[in-house]
Amino acid sequence: MNNHNNIPGRELKKFQFEIESWKQLLNSQMEENVLMKIRLSGILKNNFNPNCLEEIEAFQSQFISEDEIIYLLRKDIAGLYDLFTNDLFANRQAIKTVERKLATLHNDMITSANNFNSLKLAFNNFENEINRKIEI
Repeated sequence: MNNHNNIPGRELKKFQFEIESWKQLLNSQMEENVLMKIRLSGILKNNFNPNCLEEIEAFQSQFISEDEIIYLLRKDIAGLYDLFTNDLFANRQAIKTVERKLATLHNDMITSANNFNSLKLAFNNFENEINRKIEI
């Protein structure tokens, strides 16, 4: 039987909501990352310019890195979620551990989202530049 008596219900719900929000954000990032890889593949197939090879390789590496970051964050979230489903809230020390992990993960999620948004912007600009050169 789960024992969450030492964490107020409102706090527990807040933690669970935050974790679910992070999972949705990572799922969205994963899908967008796949779409950017497909678009990059399209650039290679249709609009390949050997002068852009270095940038294309850099984006490919960044997309692969994003996959790894998303995997690690999902793993961290799953581990944190497991803490909620076990009897680890029986003592104050366990609660503090969870709170520290939540704070760290919160910062990691913000950093990841900001970096991912920067990557999307850079890739969109790159793709637009390639398309502009084709139209000329």
